[in-house]
Amino acid sequence: MNRLTLRALFALTTLAGLWSLLSGSAAVITWRAEPSVRAAPSAQTAAAADEAWATRRLLNLARRLEPTNPLHAQRLARSLEVAALQAPPRSDQERRLLEEAQTLYLSAAGQRPTWPLGLTDLLRTELKLGLTRGASDDRFTRRFTRAADLGRSEPAALRALIDLGLFAWPLLPSAGQASVLELLGHGLRLNADYLLRRAVELHRGGLV
Repeated sequence: MNRLTLRALFALTTLAGLWSLLSGSAAVITWRAEPSVRAAPSAQTAAAADEAWATRRLLNLARRLEPTNPLHAQRLARSLEVAALQAPPRSDQERRLLEEAQTLYLSAAGQRPTWPLGLTDLLRTELKLGLTRGASDDRFTRRFTRAADLGRSEPAALRALIDLGLFAWPLLPSAGQASVLELLGHGLRLNADYLLRRAVELHRGGLV
């Protein structure tokens, strides 16, 4: 083996080691931030605000260390959603946080375009933005139809889509309502108990 080949192997091994180190560091950072991302919103105290800021800082660092992993963008977006729940309803602060979350969810969905739960996260934020702005958006209908096509066989995605469709019903144009009805028919065959319970809870019993 000549010297050039040895140098090439050394460079490749070094790069592989560096990639593993960065990926491992990003995973550890995300693991540390995960409890705060999943936590239910609490009173907006100074300590809670500091913790939320620290969590987002960790997740931003994870994105820089491993930019090709869409999970980091998704978790950062989720932390912004939690922060938006603590903001005054229909305020500029709520809208700004939701728009930042939407941008991150779009990035994650672009990296994994066939991931139904990623699209569901994006849809949830777009629905909240529609409520904040006082109007729905045709993009919601297009993405809902896409997510329904991809997620109808995945139980978690199907449940999330059922919730979104039932809640968004009054805001949707006729094409969007048609997509929701088609999904509800599918949901009745796969998970009737959940669908019927959620329809009653969300006062949409007439749709099923």
